Amino acid sequence: MAQTLATFHMATSRGLKVIPVLNKIDLPTADPPKVKQQLKLLLGINPNDVLSVSAKRGTNIEDIIATLILDGKCPSVDDSMQSPAHFVVLDSEHRPFRGVVVTVLTLGGNISPGMDLRIVRNGRAYKVREVGILSPDERSCEALYPGQVGFVSMDIRTPSEVVTGDVFYSGSKQSPTVNYIEPPKPVVYAGIYPVTHGPEHKLLRDALEKLCLNDPSVECTSEKHPALGAGWRLGFMGLLHMDVFRQRLEEEYGANLILTCPSVSYRVRLKGKKNIQKYGGEWVTIHDASMLDNCAEEYEEMHVQGSIIVPEPYLSPTLKLCLSRRGKLLSQDCLDETLVHISMDFPLSEVIVDFHDQLKTVSSGFASFEFAETGWQPADLTKLSVQLNGKVVEELTQLVPKASFIARARHLADALAKQIPRQQFLIKIQVLAQNRSVARADVKPYRKDVTAKLHAADPSRRNKLLQRQSEGKKRLRMIGNITVPQEAFINVLKRVP
Repeated sequence: MAQTLATFHMATSRGLKVIPVLNKIDLPTADPPKVKQQLKLLLGINPNDVLSVSAKRGTNIEDIIATLILDGKCPSVDDSMQSPAHFVVLDSEHRPFRGVVVTVLTLGGNISPGMDLRIVRNGRAYKVREVGILSPDERSCEALYPGQVGFVSMDIRTPSEVVTGDVFYSGSKQSPTVNYIEPPKPVVYAGIYPVTHGPEHKLLRDALEKLCLNDPSVECTSEKHPALGAGWRLGFMGLLHMDVFRQRLEEEYGANLILTCPSVSYRVRLKGKKNIQKYGGEWVTIHDASMLDNCAEEYEEMHVQGSIIVPEPYLSPTLKLCLSRRGKLLSQDCLDETLVHISMDFPLSEVIVDFHDQLKTVSSGFASFEFAETGWQPADLTKLSVQLNGKVVEELTQLVPKASFIARARHLADALAKQIPRQQFLIKIQVLAQNRSVARADVKPYRKDVTAKLHAADPSRRNKLLQRQSEGKKRLRMIGNITVPQEAFINVLKRVP
């Protein structure tokens, strides 16, 4: 699997001990000797060091435990006890009347009530009130020692004060052995705004704080949109991550929110001295295409290096899919007579939406995919904006490649026509690019036959009723509010390979 390669290289680059374990040997199609040879060829792992187990049946599980004890890198208790007390936060939870309680891994020293600890990230100081272990419920104890996992209660009241990965240390000076763990870097950004401002804004803010407390991979910053008002710009690890987060806000906290179209980050070179002074520099990083009003000179987009492992019979459709997503082939290697490893360069925007799903489709589920960011590269982009009955929908504004913006605009219009429910009046969908309409689709209204009870020989009465119906629908179209379902913001981005 491509994910296995990425995880292995990340672990070895940090000097961690890797114990290779081959699972699912109970399957009828399992071939442990063949897989061990692949590991030797690809990663340089000795086949004799690979443990063969079946987690489902419990086969050879005791070998893993024995290997962890004998070969695992354990901290020296004597050295750890002499080092300053410090621990890393594994999880956190907001408790009524207790504030924030954190689950920690003790890295050195001992943690006991009454100690003063600081966060490496910002230097804030807190006093320890209670410590204990989880077995499985919370049980208070005198202290936590190196290597122990337990809970720590401190005078932390606001959920945003501590995040998973924070390191606490004792003393006035930070120990050189204590390092702050950087949170994951988001790849997808979307705006969240309350439908009505007032009490709903505070409720949504409290819900975001509590959810972000348990999910440090979500990046949350306040922002003010010219059309939607005050809200938040959130960064996620992917579209599925974003969709699950939105559903939790709506179902667990009853939040009534507006979600903007998800997008990646772009670097924009501004034109005009006024724009440069307004945004504080010639180059700015944006997460929302609607924030810039025709003041971009040039664009740069993030590129990634993708690693794909696919069976040889599915190589051709896989390469065709990659090339359709603006991919460039970097290398191609045969792992054995059946598996091929290919390395591709992609724009990040091409792989975050539905690339993985399409890859599974063209390879019948046998291909695996992993990617890592490589840096910014120049891009020829143009902005697409959507109008519903002449009103601009800021949440659907997006940047697309200029070479395919007409096809993207048509897909966007057709997808919206399928997602927006029918109304009593006509809904005209227009997609604009380069100051002109490039695609259009209509959502037909419900029709009532007002002439059903008329006699066939009364054309004047029939025409009068039809004209009155047409005028009524026209008035509805002028004052009617068009609701775009939240699912549409993700579905309109998906496209066929």
